[in-house]
Amino acid sequence: MVLGTLPAFSLDLDLMSFNIKNGTDLEDWNKRKGLVFKLLSDVKPDIAGLQEVNLYQLEELIRSNPNYSSIGVGRIDGDTAGEYCPIVYQNALFDVDTSGTFWLSLTPDEPGSIGIGAVLPRIVTWARFREIETGIHFYFYNSHYSHHSDYAREQASRVIGKKIGERENQADRVILTCDCNSEENSPAMKYLMESDDSPLQFSHSFRELYPHETEAATFHRWSGKTKGSPIDYILVWGERLEVTNAHILNDKKSFRFYSDHYAITTSITITAPVSILVQPKSASVARGESAVFYINITGTEPRIQWRKNGEDIPNASGKELFITSVEAEDDSAVYDVIVSNSAGSDTSSPALLKIQNEEPVATAWDLEEQTKPYYAWSVNQIKKNKQMFFTLRRGGVALRIYDISGQSVFSKFIKAPGALFYLGHIKPGVYVISVQSPLYSGTDKLLVR
Repeated sequence: MVLGTLPAFSLDLDLMSFNIKNGTDLEDWNKRKGLVFKLLSDVKPDIAGLQEVNLYQLEELIRSNPNYSSIGVGRIDGDTAGEYCPIVYQNALFDVDTSGTFWLSLTPDEPGSIGIGAVLPRIVTWARFREIETGIHFYFYNSHYSHHSDYAREQASRVIGKKIGERENQADRVILTCDCNSEENSPAMKYLMESDDSPLQFSHSFRELYPHETEAATFHRWSGKTKGSPIDYILVWGERLEVTNAHILNDKKSFRFYSDHYAITTSITITAPVSILVQPKSASVARGESAVFYINITGTEPRIQWRKNGEDIPNASGKELFITSVEAEDDSAVYDVIVSNSAGSDTSSPALLKIQNEEPVATAWDLEEQTKPYYAWSVNQIKKNKQMFFTLRRGGVALRIYDISGQSVFSKFIKAPGALFYLGHIKPGVYVISVQSPLYSGTDKLLVR
């Protein structure tokens, strides 16, 4: 597994499917198991779907490769009896969110059930994985179809399609490894890869890269043949998923084959869409000061474009937008940013830039300690030689106020900063102070409890 240039979100996965041949013949297994164990340790897949595995074989394999853990049950009773279709995975790389097994029959949740046209129970082992470092989730399914009839295998594909279509997290990518006992042009495989009736149309990873390869056989019956159609598959589905490598491991090892099937491998790249994790925040600064907006993002190869009032800002393509000197025309400007890549885009929430008043519009203090139940306001925002109009409202209603001489007024023109006004008979509520002039307006609020 390789992480991309933006850690925590770009991911490559190395996959394997491998029918290791059951260990019913213990003597045969003892002769070749070292090759099987070595193959796993040499190839080092992140996750592998194995078929035709007895419990004791699985236990030996895990002991020989302790970096791997396994998921699966026996097909006879849903416990330990019968062959397994285990999923083995590098336990330092993945968490298992959930997992399970179903049977390729009309009653897929019934352990040991047999599908129409089959003679033995056939199972699918599945898990939803979370890659620990990136947090990316995906589903992995592993199966082994009936060897008995084409009809049983086509029905198996339909059961798999239905069950996968019912998965909880519909957007997650899906990987299916399988000894399907079916050639590429069979009804079973066409249903999975071509049928409009299937909930998913899988891609055959090997054919994505080698559409015309004739040496594609994966079942050789100990003969070492390579020409022909595969019956073992790694199928993939999902947006922003690319097959980057695929191999059929058809070399002899020490003049002996490790199984009557060749192992197959695939590498896939998941291109993660961009996402804005930290949104830009509104800012309030004094005129002439600097302001900065910033974001934190995830995704592969992002392109960043900041905007002001809906218009692109030239050369504003970094995670930070720095405004060196805020001017009057920047007051109440709305900034946002669009982040995009080949997989999609994300637009931030808007951030507002406000220019601070040099002083608050007004200040208020409780004069109750002066034995009068009055509040007083000192109006500060007065421009030199400029008259300003002062009002006070509660619940939208203008209130009588008293100037320093005690005159009762609803509003007042004032010329000098620090002019005092008083309000008697205080009631709980929110009081809104407004000051206005031809060049300036502002409000302050006072909560009286």
